Amino acid sequence: MHIESTIRKGLGELFKFFKERVKDIEWNKDLSTVVSEIIIDKENKTLELLHRPQMIFELGKGAYRIEFKTSLALRKRLESYAVIVDLTGKERIIKTGRVPAEQALWTTILGIDSLKCNCPDNIFNTIRALRGLKEISRELARIIDYAGVFDKYSICKHTLYALGLGIGFHGLKTYSKHIDAVWAQIISLGVYYYTTKGKKLSREARVSLNKYIRGLLEKHNLLK
Repeated sequence: MHIESTIRKGLGELFKFFKERVKDIEWNKDLSTVVSEIIIDKENKTLELLHRPQMIFELGKGAYRIEFKTSLALRKRLESYAVIVDLTGKERIIKTGRVPAEQALWTTILGIDSLKCNCPDNIFNTIRALRGLKEISRELARIIDYAGVFDKYSICKHTLYALGLGIGFHGLKTYSKHIDAVWAQIISLGVYYYTTKGKKLSREARVSLNKYIRGLLEKHNLLK
């Protein structure tokens, strides 16, 4: 199977799954609308990566490393070189263009027990998701932050792309833990954006979301 069609197939299955799962929170119409908007935005941005220069390395069965040349590096055509250390600790020589080495290449890792990227959006999404969680339950946010769930299974267009790659080759079931952790983060991001619009969750909504997110993560023993 051609690699692009494999990734496209995997992404199709992943985002279809997320869109169907919005039904789980349809009891809060405004929040489910925000979450749906996040899913569509992430899907569009992730699909754009199909045309981005990249290198894919298989680390083991079901585990991959993908290196994306950044849009900034693509715009700066004059090339220079730098040595970087990627998320696996390996040194690599890369072409950077007229940009700092740390802004020339994003490295994304889909591991058996991880989903990580070193891009700025990844970091910002983690921070925003934790802030959204605090609106649901400060205790749950503290537990998830301490366990590093959103650091181990983080979300950006690059990690979603990597997950699509894995799903395309091995199916949804292989990455059920990754998918549930990412879905919990998408809901938390939804709450963050929901509350930044000046809206507040009712006590009943906080209790329901707390129970729902805990259930997703406890199913995979991610809170220990």
